[in-house]
Amino acid sequence: MPSLEQMSGVSLGGHSTEDTALIEKCKRYSKAEIADVPPEGIRILIGQGCFLSHTLPIAIALLEEDVWFDAGFYKGDLLKAVLSQSATVEATKHIKQLNVLAVLAMRDIPRSTPSELLILIREFTATRGTRH
Repeated sequence: MPSLEQMSGVSLGGHSTEDTALIEKCKRYSKAEIADVPPEGIRILIGQGCFLSHTLPIAIALLEEDVWFDAGFYKGDLLKAVLSQSATVEATKHIKQLNVLAVLAMRDIPRSTPSELLILIREFTATRGTRH
């Protein structure tokens, strides 16, 4: 199976002594076979706006199983990453699915949900994903 870099034709480059830990993770995940990128890697790459045409469908499939999916940080972290990219061209291709996920999230909000995620979900549902 190809890597994200192979699938997209975009390279994040090789190792550099100036890379932060986050950049190192993004580079490592981008070079791994797509099937080997863990949910945490998908969340991180989406959060950085990397390879969205390939990472968003994976994230959406995970969220359709569990809208509060924990991708290694907290319950709902993957939803936050996805909704944070909702104004991108790639995300607008999935806007109907994102709307459904946001509505589902509003129906059953865990107590431990960070306030910034609550605000993001409310803003998204209020605008039906049309904010830019």
